[in-house]
Amino acid sequence: MRLFGDSHVIGLPQDNPGNALQIPASAQGEILDSLYRGIGLTRVRVGNEPGGIEPTNDNNDPFNTDLTKFDFSGRNNDAFLPVVTDLRARGMTHWWMSPIEIESFMNESNPDEYVEWAMAINRRWRSAGLELKYFSLANEPTLRGLPLSRASYLLSLVKKLGARLKAEGFSTKIVVPDDVTPSTSKSFAQTILADADARQYVGAIAYHLYDEPITSSSAIAGLSAQYGIPLWMSEYYVQDWMEWATIVHTLLTNYNTTVVDYLAGFLGEEYAGGALIALRHTGTTYNGYRLQSQYYSFGNFTRYVRPGAVRVSASSPDSDIQVSAFLLGGRLTLIGINHHSSDVLARIDLGAGSGSSQFSAARTSSTEHLVPLAPVTVSSGSIVVVLKATSVTTLYQ
Repeated sequence: MRLFGDSHVIGLPQDNPGNALQIPASAQGEILDSLYRGIGLTRVRVGNEPGGIEPTNDNNDPFNTDLTKFDFSGRNNDAFLPVVTDLRARGMTHWWMSPIEIESFMNESNPDEYVEWAMAINRRWRSAGLELKYFSLANEPTLRGLPLSRASYLLSLVKKLGARLKAEGFSTKIVVPDDVTPSTSKSFAQTILADADARQYVGAIAYHLYDEPITSSSAIAGLSAQYGIPLWMSEYYVQDWMEWATIVHTLLTNYNTTVVDYLAGFLGEEYAGGALIALRHTGTTYNGYRLQSQYYSFGNFTRYVRPGAVRVSASSPDSDIQVSAFLLGGRLTLIGINHHSSDVLARIDLGAGSGSSQFSAARTSSTEHLVPLAPVTVSSGSIVVVLKATSVTTLYQ
């Protein structure tokens, strides 16, 4: 998440506050409500950018932190604290950090300096009553260059940072490696997770889906299964709403991904594909916002498949009809994606999972945006529903 006042939201340099959109507080609230109450998002990832929390090394002792040499102001860190507090009131439950920059004096010969820096950040959040649920060593370490792009350095950081977090009573878990592609993420994760000492501190295996086909997720999903550590797809975006729904479906059903994050909740119109909500503007003049088609197709999952739901077996004899099913508290949620260019009358056999006499329904298509449908009645253990051409339909109890 970028701050509303970050000029990079509309692609302008970040060193000039005058470049930012002046979005009224009421509009900011509407946008956040749309994300966290409208389609029920539950997560936010913050990242300090640019570097400069500790612009010069505070001293030569990484176990004796001189906080007078640290600058947590603004985008470095502290501007995110009230945002996270506000989002919690809107239903957000999981906040985590993935630093975009580390400090220039950090290198492979002084990993304890990174750990000192990361501990100072984590203590800052805890002192604000917002202990981070998770902490990623870096966003896309491959693109950050040395030392972050070396697996041995990341392994050292996990072991050292994990031990210090534990010693100070943090419940914060480390996320690895949060890299740009499935294959590079797998390579980093394989090195880290092979070390039993490091592995105890890892709470999630995260990867981004850029530059490779989704089938490249298979190897990193195998690591998740091997070690019993949840798999996150923590950043990606596409321009097409049906493609996004298909990606979410595939990540959940083929690779047992437990988290699917879209790149951004909101960005300027010129970056609309990367955001669920597009900010309309002329230069630096704010002109309102637009809910994107991806917002709605994502909502077919996020609004109805809630945290704690367990995916249950579901299959379709038609490869152009994708179906997934989730159970939570004895209530079943079904999602059907129709890739046909014509409507399909589908009968869904529920087996022992019917649970109630009817399902509510909502659909997203080229002309419908999470539109409520008439309830669908269960008869003889099955339901019959029209899956509209090129659409995503959610059936829920």
